[in-house]
Amino acid sequence: MAVAVDRTQHDVRAFEAAFESADSSFDMTVMVFEDAAAGIQAARRAGMYCVGIGSPQQLSQADVVIRTFQGLSPQSIMYQLETITF
Repeated sequence: MAVAVDRTQHDVRAFEAAFESADSSFDMTVMVFEDAAAGIQAARRAGMYCVGIGSPQQLSQADVVIRTFQGLSPQSIMYQLETITF
């Protein structure tokens, strides 16, 4: 889902606007995939779970970090995400 907001991508209000525009007729958990520390901080401030894509040292505030998607199957990515406690 893409949502147009008048903010930068690392502004917590951008994450909140995307969440608010989603179909709220069902309970959902929001997970953000982010490759920048500022984006992870914004997602965390919005109360969303965050998967860092890149260096674990630089993205330590993420709930889990995946170094790269290169060479990973969807199943192996899902396996890594199972470590997150919602």
